[in-house]
Amino acid sequence: MMMIGLDLGTRDNLGVAKYQKKTWTCSTVVLAPKQSTRIDERLWRFKNQLYQWFAEGVQVFVYEKPHKKNPKVNIDALLMLEGVLRSECFGQGGIVLVYANIKKVKLHATQNGRAAKPLIVAAAKEKWPDLNITDDNQSDALFILDYAMEKLLKGKQYE
Repeated sequence: MMMIGLDLGTRDNLGVAKYQKKTWTCSTVVLAPKQSTRIDERLWRFKNQLYQWFAEGVQVFVYEKPHKKNPKVNIDALLMLEGVLRSECFGQGGIVLVYANIKKVKLHATQNGRAAKPLIVAAAKEKWPDLNITDDNQSDALFILDYAMEKLLKGKQYE
């Protein structure tokens, strides 16, 4: 079973964690190659990326639920990304879509629900020393998926 964890926390890049056959990977998907990239272009890039993942056989998506309390993010852009994710997964049929509360994910990662990004990156590098974790979006995505596998999807069989 292939699963993907997504950090939708920034509107320009997505942190991506992938789990398949007991193997973890992480990466960053660039939605806005330049600052002037409009939101509709970002949504189009995201939708195309989803279709690539569907073609690869992804069966579960886990993502960070956007929340309005973070003043550093464009909540409208994040809600649009979430809307595309939800509608495309629903349209595919058979795709499991789960969201995770970021405070619970941070607590899972560091035992601190208000942990700063450097702590989460350090915890991810400690837990997955073989991965080349290059930024906080990737570490967030890894822990979003890890949290979901342990807490939200418990009882499921993973290859």
